[in-house]
Amino acid sequence: MIGSLIIIMLALLPQSLTPVCEEETSKALAQRAEIVVVAKVIEIEPPLGLWSGYHAIGQHVKYEIEEVIKGKLAEREIYVAHGIWKNTPTADTEQARLSPKLFAKGNRFVLFLVTEHDNGYLTRTHPAKAYLSLNSKCLPTADAETVKLIREYAATK
Repeated sequence: MIGSLIIIMLALLPQSLTPVCEEETSKALAQRAEIVVVAKVIEIEPPLGLWSGYHAIGQHVKYEIEEVIKGKLAEREIYVAHGIWKNTPTADTEQARLSPKLFAKGNRFVLFLVTEHDNGYLTRTHPAKAYLSLNSKCLPTADAETVKLIREYAATK
């Protein structure tokens, strides 16, 4: 009886808010990214309201940089364009936008970034300088264990 009650209680616990990154995915992203950072969400720009398809559609998020794991970054705050791909873990399930549960002010993530070029995402806003996120399939939270693993992955070739 008690065992059944414990199983039911565990099943009712909320799922993790962030999409899980498999080890191989994390390694590949850490090695592919030009810049890897630990960052905190400080502002979410409005979405364009369209899903990516023929054109890559993105939504900008402003982050405070807490740690640079790989690459060089002088700024303390940056804008990052995250892709709005339907049925991906970082997108909202109902609207063409980033998941408001994930991308809430104060949430901390490890971001895998590349510099944005002219062929980047179409977005509603166009900050003077922005980065492109490689995090559309997973978005690791910046807990101590995850950051330690990502440091190791970024250091290997």
